Amino acid sequence: MKQIIIYTTAKCKYCKKAKKFLDENKIRYVEKDINKDKTAKEEHSKLNVKGVPVFIIGNEVIWGFDEEKLLEFIK
Repeated sequence: MKQIIIYTTAKCKYCKKAKKFLDENKIRYVEKDINKDKTAKEEHSKLNVKGVPVFIIGNEVIWGFDEEKLLEFIK
Protein backbone atom coordinates (compact mmCIF):
# COMPACT_ATOMS: atom_id res chain seq x y z
CA MET A 1 0.00 0.00 0.00
CA LYS A 2 1.18 3.52 -0.76
CA GLN A 3 2.27 5.81 2.05
CA ILE A 4 -0.43 8.31 2.98
CA ILE A 5 0.20 11.67 4.59
CA ILE A 6 -2.70 13.88 5.61
CA TYR A 7 -2.23 17.56 6.45
CA THR A 8 -4.82 18.68 9.00
CA THR A 9 -5.82 21.16 11.66
CA ALA A 10 -7.50 20.28 14.94
CA LYS A 11 -10.65 22.32 14.24
CA CYS A 12 -11.26 21.13 10.67
CA LYS A 13 -14.46 19.05 10.52
CA TYR A 14 -13.48 17.54 7.16
CA CYS A 15 -10.12 16.49 8.59
CA LYS A 16 -11.95 14.69 11.40
CA LYS A 17 -14.23 12.95 8.90
CA ALA A 18 -11.27 11.97 6.75
CA LYS A 19 -9.33 10.49 9.68
CA LYS A 20 -12.43 8.62 10.86
CA PHE A 21 -12.90 7.21 7.34
CA LEU A 22 -9.26 6.09 7.17
CA ASP A 23 -9.42 4.57 10.66
CA GLU A 24 -12.68 2.72 9.95
CA ASN A 25 -11.17 1.27 6.78
CA LYS A 26 -7.96 0.33 8.59
CA ILE A 27 -5.88 2.51 6.28
CA ARG A 28 -2.58 3.61 7.80
CA TYR A 29 -1.61 7.25 7.50
CA VAL A 30 0.70 9.86 8.92
CA GLU A 31 -1.05 12.97 10.22
CA LYS A 32 0.65 16.35 10.10
CA ASP A 33 -1.16 19.18 11.89
CA ILE A 34 -0.13 22.40 10.17
CA ASN A 35 -1.03 24.51 13.21
CA LYS A 36 1.13 22.50 15.61
CA ASP A 37 4.08 21.53 13.41
CA LYS A 38 6.15 24.25 11.73
CA THR A 39 7.75 21.80 9.30
CA ALA A 40 4.32 20.45 8.30
CA LYS A 41 3.11 24.00 7.69
CA GLU A 42 6.09 24.68 5.42
CA GLU A 43 5.52 21.40 3.53
CA HIS A 44 1.82 22.22 3.14
CA SER A 45 2.57 25.71 1.80
CA LYS A 46 4.86 24.24 -0.90
CA LEU A 47 1.96 22.13 -2.22
CA ASN A 48 0.22 25.25 -3.59
CA VAL A 49 -3.16 24.29 -2.12
CA LYS A 50 -5.44 26.23 0.18
CA GLY A 51 -6.92 24.70 3.28
CA VAL A 52 -7.09 21.19 4.65
CA PRO A 53 -7.36 18.26 4.51
CA VAL A 54 -4.68 17.61 1.93
CA PHE A 55 -3.53 14.08 1.22
CA ILE A 56 -0.26 12.91 -0.26
CA ILE A 57 -0.74 9.39 -1.59
CA GLY A 58 2.37 8.16 -3.31
CA ASN A 59 3.19 11.01 -5.69
CA GLU A 60 -0.37 12.37 -5.88
CA VAL A 61 -1.65 15.46 -4.05
CA ILE A 62 -5.36 15.35 -3.24
CA TRP A 63 -7.10 18.38 -1.76
CA GLY A 64 -10.35 17.89 0.15
CA PHE A 65 -12.15 14.85 1.50
CA ASP A 66 -13.76 12.64 -1.14
CA GLU A 67 -14.09 8.98 -0.12
CA GLU A 68 -14.30 7.62 -3.66
CA LYS A 69 -11.34 9.63 -4.88
CA LEU A 70 -9.25 8.54 -1.89
CA LEU A 71 -10.04 4.87 -2.43
CA GLU A 72 -9.17 5.23 -6.11
CA PHE A 73 -5.68 6.52 -5.28
CA ILE A 74 -5.06 4.23 -2.31
CA LYS A 75 -5.60 0.98 -4.20
